[in-house]
Amino acid sequence: MSAYLIVDMQVFNAGNIESYRRDALELVKKYGGAPVGLDPKPYVYEGDWVPRSLLLLEFPNMQAIDRLLQSDEYAPLADLRRSNSHARLVAFHGFEQ
Repeated sequence: MSAYLIVDMQVFNAGNIESYRRDALELVKKYGGAPVGLDPKPYVYEGDWVPRSLLLLEFPNMQAIDRLLQSDEYAPLADLRRSNSHARLVAFHGFEQ
């Protein structure tokens, strides 16, 4: 069953975050993921959520997301992201086909 990861990121230092984006996307692909959508100014139709910039990634399953986010390869990228942005990462299961 597919799984999805939403990344809601507010960037504080755009210069430093570019290498994160490039390298993180390579790791996403390595772990079976693919970008589905990106919107730097998403529109909220209802509710009080104030997303900054949204990225939606699709993975083959939730375990692939876990492996990526817990990998030794991702750890330095996570540190880079945390020191240059504020992010919320939310994962959820897709529908069974």
